[in-house]
Amino acid sequence: MNKLSELSYNVDALHHVVRYHTDFFAPISSYSEKLKNIVVNDLGSASKDEILYLAKKIVDFFQSYRPSGSGLYIPPTEASNNDDTAKEIFKLAQEIHQLSDDEFEKQNKKIQ
Repeated sequence: MNKLSELSYNVDALHHVVRYHTDFFAPISSYSEKLKNIVVNDLGSASKDEILYLAKKIVDFFQSYRPSGSGLYIPPTEASNNDDTAKEIFKLAQEIHQLSDDEFEKQNKKIQ
């Protein structure tokens, strides 16, 4: 499985959660929707920069719910249950961003 396929699966999974918990995830719903449309429905129109930008907006939202000090902090369930997926999306977006344009096109053709 290539990086774009992995990204597609993770984005689709997170997007389902975002749509289910609309109130909690309202700040990132448009980013999630756009990223899903790009990587699941229309990857041919995507740029590596756009994928990375949207993934960064999503992971930044989850970052705000991660513990940042020595005190006891229990994040909301919606954030803690999906944080690993958000981290994986961002990691894959960074890896995809580093691909050459030719390699990006090759991976894109493999999943279409």
